Amino acid sequence: MKGDNPEVREGDFGFVYLDVDNPIIAWLAYRGILNSPDIETANPGNLSWFFVDVLKRGLASTIRREGALEGFRIREFAESLSRLRCIYAYPTVDSAARGDYGRGKFRKENLVAIAPAIKRIRIERYDGKWITDFSSLPLDSARRYWRGDVTGQPHFEYLLTGRFWIYGTSVRAGLRYYQKNMAECLGVARALSLSRGI
Repeated sequence: MKGDNPEVREGDFGFVYLDVDNPIIAWLAYRGILNSPDIETANPGNLSWFFVDVLKRGLASTIRREGALEGFRIREFAESLSRLRCIYAYPTVDSAARGDYGRGKFRKENLVAIAPAIKRIRIERYDGKWITDFSSLPLDSARRYWRGDVTGQPHFEYLLTGRFWIYGTSVRAGLRYYQKNMAECLGVARALSLSRGI
């Protein structure tokens, strides 16, 4: 993946795959800003757009996994960030490349670099390897994930809250959803702007 996109550089803060076929994410990408749900007026539903994407895809195993992880977090790690209310990011280009599955939003053309837009952010790093194959692992994997244990071959991920700049313009230039559904996107853009008082 290195060298594929000059706007994604190893030294950047973090890396995110954006579902730019979703009109809300496309609008955020167009504006060049990504907010976690705790940012006032960022998301009236108070759920992470990343988790909403999981729900929309309706993968029962993923929903079960996230429910179990949230249950462990509430009971034993209440001070940790909730995966249901955060931004998921990769800390390095290499770790992001391992998340490029070539389908859905996980394609190299949807990868962007991000950086904090405000000083007050929260960042936690976990080894996603504990939960990648969660259904075939004992439930204790959730505890190990939240505790911050590291596997022999870690695949680190960030959980973030705050406001982040989306670096670069290539993802905006290729907003396929806007190109296909301009009228719907303009309606979504108006609604989001009104909700923010823009």
